[in-house]
Amino acid sequence: MDTILVVGVGSVVGANLAATLSDRYRVVGLTMSAALPGIDGCELANCPGLNPEGIRQCIAATGPDWIVHCGPASQSAWEQQVEH
Repeated sequence: MDTILVVGVGSVVGANLAATLSDRYRVVGLTMSAALPGIDGCELANCPGLNPEGIRQCIAATGPDWIVHCGPASQSAWEQQVEH
């Protein structure tokens, strides 16, 4: 069974994606908040830090086949790039 790491599982998109995929895949939701409520069928993991080493540790600990980023830094293809 493939493992999907959902980064940003605390967002609306991340939580719904994790809940939807959890019946077909092993889903690990990555969060920076320990107060996040559980999602049925989804394992939750805390990231030790948003630095390269902390991210490597999260990936090594969960062993994902796929990584989906649903955090606030993600941008959609239709967002307009605005230069300041």
